[in-house]
Amino acid sequence: MKLRNTLALAGFTVTMIGTYADPVRRRMLRWGATDDEIDADLPGDASIPHPRYVTDKAVTIAAEPRHIYPWLTQLGWGRGGFYSYDRLENLMALDLHSADELLPPERHLGVGDILPNGPDAQDEGVWVESLEPDRAVVLRGTIVPGLPMRPGVEISEDTPSFFDWTWAFVVVPVGPSMSRLQARLRADYRGSGPAIVRYAALEPAQFVMERKMLLGIRDRAERLAAREPAIERETTVEGETTVERTTTARPEPATRTPRPEVKPRSQPAARIGLAARTEPQPSHEIVGARP
Repeated sequence: MKLRNTLALAGFTVTMIGTYADPVRRRMLRWGATDDEIDADLPGDASIPHPRYVTDKAVTIAAEPRHIYPWLTQLGWGRGGFYSYDRLENLMALDLHSADELLPPERHLGVGDILPNGPDAQDEGVWVESLEPDRAVVLRGTIVPGLPMRPGVEISEDTPSFFDWTWAFVVVPVGPSMSRLQARLRADYRGSGPAIVRYAALEPAQFVMERKMLLGIRDRAERLAAREPAIERETTVEGETTVERTTTARPEPATRTPRPEVKPRSQPAARIGLAARTEPQPSHEIVGARP
C-alpha cells in the first residue's frame, strides 16, 4: 500500500509539473508579444528559413523609433552592454557595464561587426548581419563545437552538432510617440541528447536576461524622449477629458558667444544671437499599456 501511494504521488507530481511547465514555457517564449507580432515576417527570418526553435518577446515604449534605435546599435561588450543584469553577466568575468547614455556614433555597430564574447575573446561572438536605420538590428551567431564563433563558419550535412541562430530587434511605431520593440530569436540546431539538453537548460536564463534587456532599453529610450520639451493641453470629447502631450525634437544646443565690449560714443556692436532653430513637426504622445 505504501509503495502504491508513493507511485501515485510521484505520478501526480510529474503530471502537475508537466501541466504547469507547458503554459509557463509558452509564456516565456512569447512574453509580451501579440499574435500579430508572432505571425509577422521580420528582418532576419530568411537567414533561418526552417527554424526548430523560435521565441518572440515585445514591449511597449513611450517613445519614437529614433529614441530607441541608437540603443540597439551600441549593444555589446566594449560598447553599451546589454542593459540587463550586469552583475549576473559579470559572474562569467565579462567586465560588462550597461551604458545609460548614448555613445559617440563612431562607436556604434556596423554590418559585419562582431559583438565580442568578452575581454578574453574579442574576435569571437555574434555579429551584425543587417541594419535598417530606426527600424531593425539583426545579429547572427553560429556555434559549432571546436570552432570559434565568428562569421564564415560553415554547416554541412556532416556537421554532427551546431546551433545556428538570428537575433532580431525590430522597432515598429504604433501611435504618436509610441512604439513596440520586438525581439525574435530563430534557431536551427543538431546534436546529441546531451547537447540539446545543454541548449534547453539555457532557456530560463535567456528569458530572464532578455526580458530585463527589453525593459532596460525601454527605460533608457523613454528617458531620452522625456528630455525633449513638452506642451500639455486638455481636450474634452463627449464629456471625457484627456491630456494630450505635444513634443518637439530636441534642438542642438546653441553656442553662446560672449558679447563684445561696447565703448561710449561708438557705433552699437552687432547683437550676437543664438543659432537659428528649426521647428519640427509636432508629434502626440499617448501613454499606453505595457506588457
